[in-house]
Amino acid sequence: YTLASMGSDADTTGDVAATQGHLLGEDMTGAPYSGTSYNSNIMLVKHDFSGNALWKIYSKNGDVDVSSSDYTPTADGGAFLALKARHTSANFYGNDILLQLVGNNGTETTISFSFPDAEYHNVYQPVFVKVDADGNISSAVRATVDWNPVDNPASSYTWGISDGFSLYGAAQDANGNFFVTGNLRRTMHIGENEILAHNVADWDGGSGFAGSAFVLKLNSDLTYNSHIVTGGSSVGETAKQMKYKDGKLYIAGYLKGTNAVVSLGDSQVTPDDKYSFWTARVNASDLSVDYLSLVQGAQ
Repeated sequence: YTLASMGSDADTTGDVAATQGHLLGEDMTGAPYSGTSYNSNIMLVKHDFSGNALWKIYSKNGDVDVSSSDYTPTADGGAFLALKARHTSANFYGNDILLQLVGNNGTETTISFSFPDAEYHNVYQPVFVKVDADGNISSAVRATVDWNPVDNPASSYTWGISDGFSLYGAAQDANGNFFVTGNLRRTMHIGENEILAHNVADWDGGSGFAGSAFVLKLNSDLTYNSHIVTGGSSVGETAKQMKYKDGKLYIAGYLKGTNAVVSLGDSQVTPDDKYSFWTARVNASDLSVDYLSLVQGAQ
């Protein structure tokens, strides 16, 4: 599998041109370029063992941060994606499309998002996508992450908080359930369920490290199942990678401590005030934690 962003091109007159993606004979046309960083289209291509493209999906509208997104192949030959998608009022106000994906059969799937007014812009939201063995999108759902301003916002964030989460790991277990992990700095809602972030009391909404690591479990139909979030006190915590094997999730990440306890489930560590590398083993069935380990001074 190849997951990548698709670059954008403007013609010699400076007019906006559509994004063009080309990979091993597979051509894709995404959203037009409209700024220095907007409209980052993505593509996911499945290959055979000789590298030939078997199927592809790609975005034709929206803006996905691939560095804060992940995917996993699924047991049936398809894929599951956890995407960080941005809606910008500058480009899309009055347009309720957060992300538009094209499956291998050409069918378009649209994920919607609406701003309450024109004051909010550049807001990221999580999108979870299930792709079948033929490269067609069988389901796509959106969670909601709070974008309201913090109490004492950084000057560039007075209009709202765009960057309340990152999605760094995706996995599937033997029962077809899906898992997502990463960093959470604002409350996430999925269905009627709420996932609360911590270590955010002094966060100004900027790019500084803050928030908590989390694991979200989804059923095979992408509905909410359960979640866990790190507890205790630190400057911030994040999970960066996750793999599944034999009923267990193996997770790795980093944190910056404050000489106070940090917990995951019933396991606890006490990091110093430097960055530390942590690993954990979590049971996929009920998200109970077998262990949480720490390597001080490593990130």
